[in-house]
Amino acid sequence: MRKMIRNFVKIAVLLRVTMVLPLTLQAEQNCLEEAANKIKPGSSITIIRTDNSKISGTFLSLNLDRSSLMISPFGSVGEKQSTYEISEFAKIQYRKTGKFKPEIVLISTILGAGLGYAIGKQVGTLEPGPGFLEFRVHTFEAEGAGIGAAGSFLIGTIISLATKSTFTIECK
Repeated sequence: MRKMIRNFVKIAVLLRVTMVLPLTLQAEQNCLEEAANKIKPGSSITIIRTDNSKISGTFLSLNLDRSSLMISPFGSVGEKQSTYEISEFAKIQYRKTGKFKPEIVLISTILGAGLGYAIGKQVGTLEPGPGFLEFRVHTFEAEGAGIGAAGSFLIGTIISLATKSTFTIECK
């Protein structure tokens, strides 16, 4: 009976190892392929290791055959090496421009509309009124709000696309 249980445990462990190992290697390969496609040499990156320690530096190159990444670490991190194995990584973070941020666009559009409305209220023209020597002041609140909103929408979109965002590649 004991021998049968021991054989069952061995088979279970063998099945577990043969099922998990390819998934781990596939996750590492996907992490490297994603990094190769998204991170350009010279970009600032942060490697978060499996023990939660961080290494920040300039991305130099990637070797898919050896499953390694080469960086030039920033400052005095205490790191002498610049080549790291992907098996050490939990995440790779990098900064990149070009992500559309609707909150920036919305806030700038609202502020622009408010400013345009306030300016349009102050600017006006005198128009002849119904009576003799009677004049009405025509203000431009709606026009000012529209122009301010449109201009600020464009400015907000440009700012949104020009600011850098942090992206994360999960490796484990």
